[in-house]
Amino acid sequence: MDLVPTSAKLFDNVKTFTITAWVTPIHKSSTHWPAIIHKYEGSKWNDMPWVGYNEAKDEWAWEITTNKFENVYHDTGVKVSFDVFSYVAFTVDIPNKVSKFYLNGEMKEKFDLPVAGARMSANPNGESSKIVIGAIRGWGNIPEANNWRGIIDELRIWNRVLTDKEITKNMRVAKDEFLSIEPIIGLATQWGKIKHEF
Repeated sequence: MDLVPTSAKLFDNVKTFTITAWVTPIHKSSTHWPAIIHKYEGSKWNDMPWVGYNEAKDEWAWEITTNKFENVYHDTGVKVSFDVFSYVAFTVDIPNKVSKFYLNGEMKEKFDLPVAGARMSANPNGESSKIVIGAIRGWGNIPEANNWRGIIDELRIWNRVLTDKEITKNMRVAKDEFLSIEPIIGLATQWGKIKHEF
């Protein structure tokens, strides 16, 4: 099992990781950066990482901070599909200086990381970690501006880079799990089956 247990030290000093989620963004007609997940380090602006989209371009985007205090922000060029479920996957491999962005199981971009650091940072401002799902913490006077509008489901984090095949497989498994209710038999009957199995 490579899934990372949740803690305040999530992402600290890691060299590789993968983030995946099923999401349904709803367009806000704004120019902010709605976040799927964000780790904020105190009053100093550091994202370790931030994954979401740039509303000004309607493109998926991300940002990371290395142990050399390098902030790397990147718009992927991959357009956001609004009001429908999409499967997003983001991998980071700092030793090999590469990140990949996937949409619906297909790699859409491979990006060469312009970093000198060897790993993600850990509390670069000397403060405790703050991990937020569906928002950016500490955004000046408008903290709610970057809140996610829509659905985030099956958010998963690994402490290694998943392969293309693993991302596709995980997408199918996650889809089966969060869309597991059979429309014909209905929710009440499905819940009864789940309780019976356990």
